[in-house]
Amino acid sequence: MPSVVVKSGAKSGNEFPLQEGLNRIGRAPGNDIRLEDAGVSAAHCEIWVMRERLLVRDLGSTNGTFVDGRSVSEGELHEGTLVGVGGVLIEVHGAVPKVAIPKPPPPPPPAPRWTEEGLPCCGQHPGIVAPYRCSKCGEQFCADCVRFLARRGGERHTYCPLCAAECVAALPKGAVLTPPKTGVATRAGWLAKLTQTLKLRR
Repeated sequence: MPSVVVKSGAKSGNEFPLQEGLNRIGRAPGNDIRLEDAGVSAAHCEIWVMRERLLVRDLGSTNGTFVDGRSVSEGELHEGTLVGVGGVLIEVHGAVPKVAIPKPPPPPPPAPRWTEEGLPCCGQHPGIVAPYRCSKCGEQFCADCVRFLARRGGERHTYCPLCAAECVAALPKGAVLTPPKTGVATRAGWLAKLTQTLKLRR
């Protein structure tokens, strides 16, 4: 299974294994790879591990994501690729070398969608906030779409209605994400707009 090794910053030398599917990188708690650096956004980027393919996607970070020194919104990763996450440099290990692949790679997962207020948007119900995202297929869902399963001890898990894989939070706990071209995503702004709409209908 591939991994990334931190090459600079406070966690230089640390290695983080990548799990199949979605791997989130950022400064906030709740990320799969947490990089506590001032240049790293709360929800900075994500790495997808797929069959014979690694994909990195920027999440509207402040300082950008770089692949071998080139700024990207989305890019392929290979063995030895250097990824710049804000001011931190990480190197990909255990990935497929950059060579011709005889069979076509799988398509990338869908990019995150946003409501007008800049919050994650449900793929089944456009305009509805989606607090859940599938860790396998990448689709986003509202609470009405996902399947809930309570396990022993009271812990509740959420599962994708399309592929049955486990879902993760669309945003790390406490994170404030600024998607491209939408401004700062704040729940207060969404609630304020809803309150104003209700007042107009009275």
